[in-house]
Amino acid sequence: MSLFAQELNRIWRPGIFAALLVSGFAFWLLVGQGPGIAVFPNGSQATFHFELAQEWADRFGASIDDAEMREVRTEARDAEAAFESDLATLGGAVERDLRTRADFDAFSSEVLDREHEVQQAGSEPDDALKGDIALCERILALPSHERAYEMDLWLQALEGEGYARGYLSHMWLQDIETYLNRLSMWLVAAPMFVMAPAAASDRLHRMRAVQWSSRIGRKVFGAQLVAAVLSALLVLAASVLAWAVPLAGTGIGALMDCVVTGPLSGYACGWDVTLGAYVAARVTLMASLGLAAGILAFVLARMSAGYVGMLLRVVPVFAGLGWLLAPVLFDHALCERSVPGSANPFSTGWLPVGGEVTVVVAIVLVAIVSCASSCIRELRCDVR
Repeated sequence: MSLFAQELNRIWRPGIFAALLVSGFAFWLLVGQGPGIAVFPNGSQATFHFELAQEWADRFGASIDDAEMREVRTEARDAEAAFESDLATLGGAVERDLRTRADFDAFSSEVLDREHEVQQAGSEPDDALKGDIALCERILALPSHERAYEMDLWLQALEGEGYARGYLSHMWLQDIETYLNRLSMWLVAAPMFVMAPAAASDRLHRMRAVQWSSRIGRKVFGAQLVAAVLSALLVLAASVLAWAVPLAGTGIGALMDCVVTGPLSGYACGWDVTLGAYVAARVTLMASLGLAAGILAFVLARMSAGYVGMLLRVVPVFAGLGWLLAPVLFDHALCERSVPGSANPFSTGWLPVGGEVTVVVAIVLVAIVSCASSCIRELRCDVR
């Protein structure tokens, strides 16, 4: 058996493989799925925006142009007409002379002011106010009301855009953003989980002196590194595929060819990119950081005298790169950071557009230099 095959066997021991599966599944259950993907799209407004995007993707393609805006205007007028038709048949609305959207807007504002005055006075609303509140709630519950107001929102937003108008909404994109941020944490943890233990075992079992006593033994570092990197790449690919399955189950696949930037998307990328291309770029950056973290873990593990020492070195690296840096670094990556709908509360323009690429490249270079230095140092070591 070749040295490379032996190192692969050491990495993929049944215990390590089982532990990786269990920890990966536990991480997804506890952190990954969250409320966003578990009940996607989360909320009636997000559901409306998501279903509208699916409908428009079939009709308009990647974005809405000037000619297609006429259809959007017609839809908005039809939605308002349907709402006003429901008002005309709703008991109590005609008696209050509520016939148009403008009538209801004025009425609901008046009721809200009266309710606020009663609350400020510390008294209870009278029967008239209770009746008006109940009427408002019945009108707000009308499906035609939500569609009329949401279509008006989209019409106003799209009218102010240029020739190509994106129609994806941050109401549901923020759930995808959170999901990707949580995936970034796992993509840092998984390679470290695979690459570190085998690298620490040689020194633990006092095998370094035996290895360095022969020419073939001096090649162990390279064989271990190649086997570990290959294993990490396999784990990264498997993890991305595993996390993609629940995402595909949301029905988002139909929107992957749509332009991600838009008036209500929360993404200001400065370049026309589809949702699918954007997700692919994000995952590539996240996996690159994960591989760099794995290489750093490999180097640190070979410096450790045992598994305890390995953990004392590797865990802080994961905490820094995976738990703290990755979710902040990749939130709305490749786009302007000061945007509405951000999953990251610190997303306030702290990093220029594309700055995360520089950060990832720098960490990758640090990992490569550290690995090369460790290799050179070991080749020069004398047998003790």
